[in-house]
Amino acid sequence: MKFTLLSLVTFAGLAAAAPGFGVVPATISAALSGHPNYFATFYGKTCATQASDYLTYSLQSSVGDCLSFCDSVKGCKFVNSYIDKRSSKETEQYTCSAYSKYHYEDSATNCGGQDQTGSGQTNYITDSAGFNRIY
Repeated sequence: MKFTLLSLVTFAGLAAAAPGFGVVPATISAALSGHPNYFATFYGKTCATQASDYLTYSLQSSVGDCLSFCDSVKGCKFVNSYIDKRSSKETEQYTCSAYSKYHYEDSATNCGGQDQTGSGQTNYITDSAGFNRIY
């Protein structure tokens, strides 16, 4: 089994990541500080997880709400939060996809590009982050 832990260290409200990961975005560190039973496996990606163990999804207003959503889904071991952009006019809600197995960066293979029915536009993914749940 592959393990990639993103170690977070917080000091005076600032979050830093393990060497080689760079600085953790505030949205990620805030979400993790309120959910100690999760660790980030990736963040800042432009592709979403695509896997056969998909359970369900929800739209939420924050990454932390995505982690709470996973807590509410029976069998959820991994949640992928991302913004699915369909147009420049829409509000930014996080799509939260729940999965029954653990996932890592290599599962983020859905980079958008799907035709949006009747609009002639294609979607794209931003701010994708993955979180494994610790039981």
